Amino acid sequence: MPNTLAHLGIQGILTRSLTKKADLKWIYLGCVIPDIPWIMQRVVHVLLPDLDRYELYLYSGVQSSLFFCLIFSAGLSLVTRRTGFVYLILSVSCLLHLLFDATQIKWANGILLAAPFSWKVISFGFYWPESAITIGLTALGLTYVLLKWRMFLLSPSSGLTRKYLSLVAAVFCLAAYLGMPFLFREEMLAANNYSIATLRDKQKRTGKLVAFDRALLLVEKDRVLLRNFNDELFEVDGLVQGLNSSVISIKGRFTTPYRIEVSAYHLHPAGRREIASIVGLALVVSGWLCFFIVSARSRAGDGGARR
Repeated sequence: MPNTLAHLGIQGILTRSLTKKADLKWIYLGCVIPDIPWIMQRVVHVLLPDLDRYELYLYSGVQSSLFFCLIFSAGLSLVTRRTGFVYLILSVSCLLHLLFDATQIKWANGILLAAPFSWKVISFGFYWPESAITIGLTALGLTYVLLKWRMFLLSPSSGLTRKYLSLVAAVFCLAAYLGMPFLFREEMLAANNYSIATLRDKQKRTGKLVAFDRALLLVEKDRVLLRNFNDELFEVDGLVQGLNSSVISIKGRFTTPYRIEVSAYHLHPAGRREIASIVGLALVVSGWLCFFIVSARSRAGDGGARR
């Protein structure tokens, strides 16, 4: 999936081409919503390292679906005074985010557009994450955010509502966002998203197809190992000689429960996508913080002038 910087640029341009009234703060926040589950699962993994990460992936995958992004967007928009307009901006941003994610090649990964009616991931797979297209979108995103920084900070906010029913509805949406993913665990397993159904059934792996997106390749003296997102180790065959430890995506078939014959693979430059995403997230968070500080000072100044 494209990094956060790439999302900010192309989605900012597209959304504001549809309506100039769209606030960049809400556009950027909508760019982040589909990634929140994946960010939080990493945080949870650090805080609770013994927790089954396969279960975390199932939960986060459900939350990252368009259906749950819309629920979260509804909760955010309900606390604002312009609920309908903010919800429209957030929803469009979430949809664009997922569609752009689907354009990249991500084996055993993809987006969930049709949930809760279908939990099968969708991937168009046009280009690799480190391709020239992604590099160009990343540069565009950084340039766009910097050029529009003043607009990001100074564009008027919709303000927060104090309506009791709206706040109750917002809490209900948040509760649904956090609680309902457990209801769709079995559907995710049945679809074998992220190859988790195959991976969980260790005794029946042999002969089954499997794929990993951005796993860690460990090259030792006498063997080559692959470590997946649940920290399981697998011996791999079928790679060319002379590879070094790196980040890799593979397709293959289990020859034993812990050995994979690789049919296709792709090496990724380590850290590039993560750095661009961290920079993008930092810009969004810092922009919102600056906006709150400027708004607070403005209200304090207005209050002092009235006195």
